[in-house]
Amino acid sequence: MITLEQIHRLEKGVQNAVAAITAVKGENTLLKQKLSGYEKRITELEAKLVEFKESQSEIERGLLAALDQLDTLEDEVLEEVSPPAEQDHGEFSAAEPHQPAPEQTTDSAAPDSDDNSTGASVNNQDEQQSADELDIF
Repeated sequence: MITLEQIHRLEKGVQNAVAAITAVKGENTLLKQKLSGYEKRITELEAKLVEFKESQSEIERGLLAALDQLDTLEDEVLEEVSPPAEQDHGEFSAAEPHQPAPEQTTDSAAPDSDDNSTGASVNNQDEQQSADELDIF
């Protein structure tokens, strides 16, 4: 026969089971709410990721365009600075620094009358050097 004590134990076990089920249901509801929030956050982050990738692509395109413009500018500057070899008529360019002519020592005495060509050559070199230098006075 079933005793009163067995019924009390059964009733206590049922109450414990109901309490555990209630607690698990509450935890389940809480977890579902958290999951919903996480799914919403994941959707937001995915949208931001797509936006970030698009902006990165736009930034990359802008940088490449700027680099192309700099390359073009550099090419133009180099073309202006160094004229083609066939147009070189003794003019100085920024690419090739001016090398001054070796300094001539001049004596206070006039050159020998036997060698007038040397005296004329020195004068021509002095005139050429003067023409190549800027007169700032």
